[in-house]
Amino acid sequence: MASAGAPLLAAAQHSGEIRRDLSIDQILDLVHAIAAIQADTAYVTPILRAALRGLESREEPTNR
Repeated sequence: MASAGAPLLAAAQHSGEIRRDLSIDQILDLVHAIAAIQADTAYVTPILRAALRGLESREEPTNR
């Protein structure tokens, strides 16, 4: 999965959409940790939303 996601992450980082200080392995670990939470959707959804917002770059996106 990492090898498939790495080019997509690199493109998103290059365009300024995703933070540059995270690797594909770190992002996959984050997703795995959230997926392992054994709780209902109402509990997990805000955690997932916060994590996804945390991946967003604070830079201005470049023209595509």
